[in-house]
Amino acid sequence: MITSRKFLLISVAIVLISALIALTYSQEVSTQATQDDREEFERLAEVYQTINENYFTDLSVKDAFSGALNGMLNQLDPHSIFVDFEDARRMEEEYQGNYEGIGVSFVMLDDKITVMEVFSGGPSDQVGMRMGDQIVEIEGESAIGMDSDEVQLRLRGPRGTRVSVKVQRREGTDSVPYVITRGRIPIRSIENALMLGPGMAYIRINRFAHPTANELERALVKLDDQGMERLILDLRGNTGGLLNAAIGVADKFLSGRRLIVYTQGRTEGSDYSLYSNPNSRNWDLPLVILIDHVSASASEIVAGALQDWDRALVVGQTSFGKGLVQTGFRLEDRSHLLLTTARYYTPTGRLIQRNYKGIDLETYQMQGLDDYDPQDVDIEVSDGLSPTYLTAAGREVYGGGGIKPDMTIEGEPMFDRFVYYLNYRLMTFLYGRDYFWKHADMNLDFESFNRDFTVTDQMLEGMLALAKEREFVFYPRRGHALSDEQMEKRFWELADDLRIFIKAEIAQFYFGRSAGYLIRRMAKDNQIAEAQKLFNEAEELAVMHQGIDPGVFVKQGGSGGDNE
Repeated sequence: MITSRKFLLISVAIVLISALIALTYSQEVSTQATQDDREEFERLAEVYQTINENYFTDLSVKDAFSGALNGMLNQLDPHSIFVDFEDARRMEEEYQGNYEGIGVSFVMLDDKITVMEVFSGGPSDQVGMRMGDQIVEIEGESAIGMDSDEVQLRLRGPRGTRVSVKVQRREGTDSVPYVITRGRIPIRSIENALMLGPGMAYIRINRFAHPTANELERALVKLDDQGMERLILDLRGNTGGLLNAAIGVADKFLSGRRLIVYTQGRTEGSDYSLYSNPNSRNWDLPLVILIDHVSASASEIVAGALQDWDRALVVGQTSFGKGLVQTGFRLEDRSHLLLTTARYYTPTGRLIQRNYKGIDLETYQMQGLDDYDPQDVDIEVSDGLSPTYLTAAGREVYGGGGIKPDMTIEGEPMFDRFVYYLNYRLMTFLYGRDYFWKHADMNLDFESFNRDFTVTDQMLEGMLALAKEREFVFYPRRGHALSDEQMEKRFWELADDLRIFIKAEIAQFYFGRSAGYLIRRMAKDNQIAEAQKLFNEAEELAVMHQGIDPGVFVKQGGSGGDNE
């Protein structure tokens, strides 16, 4: 009975929205509708009227519309979605690359606002706030126990406005007052740009937003000053973002005017081609790109273009396989419809979108994120998707299901789930904060710290004591917790991993988040370790690329305009 009722409500929602669309459609574009169309619209309107007059209870119009919208979009493709106003606002902030506030990230710990990061150069950094600080008062009112949404509401605000807070730096000390002038806070696309060793640079891009290309240029200049001779560009976990941001990133590494991507759709203006700028600076150093199953959309545009032009060696795992372009349509209530209006193709003509026909949304998503290789899916030639293509230099690449790397490097979990869960429950954060509070005057630069600092057995014992004091519990499987004795045994079995994680956590308090990231990655990231061994091949490609005619793929582009 419950299942039937749920089905009926969903059906009603679909009918409701279809009927209303039908009425609008038949009124405004009746000259385009066939007789069959009009009959279907009238039938839907009749069904809606009957339900509205006779259904046993009142319907929630909002719920009906939401269900109807999602039901209708589910008939299209996995990436056409409806976004309500609040989600649309957050998306806009993310892709604009900034918001206005005081420039910290926080969690609620012991009912206190605990600062996890102070954004460099932001308003809070300028007044001296630090990672680990606890905001205990906002505008004269206690902030202890305050809801997270309420905290954001009070701390965010138009730039130039002020907010007064009191901060407790360590337990038992007096709180310190600060008056912070809100400012524009960048949402960074690049959180990690650093040297892994002599000549070896590393940049991780975590999203593609409006500022991404400019951020990348600044990172490249900074690393060039530090002796960069070769580069690993990490796009793992990057689900994409703005198309123009992907063009800007690819442009950094392509010489001359070269096709980066082209699109084809049904409506006027949906066919266009985008090229690199022959007048921009070309970073011609050997380049390795890291991708994984989560790398999607804009990440695949960058990796696909540089692979097609034999400009970069792409390594890792086959990417997600999203080759559809969404156009945003703002509705009257300020919600958004992100509608697929075209498909995009790499310079060789590869469609990266993998098959989604006949697959429910959950299966489609899980196939992309799991160890599923879309290259194993049969590609129908009738769809115009040939599985094999040739790069500018004649290497074989594949279409119709993500970017297949030139060399597969399977990812390995860096740390045991037990270690990650200690971090998730903030045990390592708390230990790092306590250590920093007690040794705030430690005088080491990062290079010396990374080389000389050792997490001792005594420190591990302190970490274990903290976990027990905080009543840390680990569930190796649902409903089954480790006993105290089992947890302690597991703790010491994983001592080597814990030393790395604790060292990285402590480093973040002294040198910033990128320092902790580097320590963990250098110690345990097998894909980065293997990628560093492949620069002979990357160097050959870099040299080869310079001799390739920029016009090789120019005829592949759509018939529409380009980006000039």
